[in-house]
Amino acid sequence: MQQCTNNERNKKMKITLRKPKNWTSVLSHIEKDARQNGINFKHNGSNGNGTGYGFSGHYAIHPEYIIVTLTKKPFIVSEARIKREVEEYWTQICAEVS
Repeated sequence: MQQCTNNERNKKMKITLRKPKNWTSVLSHIEKDARQNGINFKHNGSNGNGTGYGFSGHYAIHPEYIIVTLTKKPFIVSEARIKREVEEYWTQICAEVS
């Protein structure tokens, strides 16, 4: 059985998302969803962080995009699945608030 080193377990995962024009509306929607799902989400509009369900991470706003960095994730959940789920959620909320 292969064991993971601490570096592999604590590897940061980055996801880059296009910043929508209606960023404040999208952020309000994310905040509402987080609260309804028991996720601890704190932000100041230009950066923030969240924890819940074995995940921890933060985001930073840039002029054209947002970088989400996961600093902790459940071992059993693949990076590909996380990326797919985040991108699907992002597409959905951007469409809902447009």
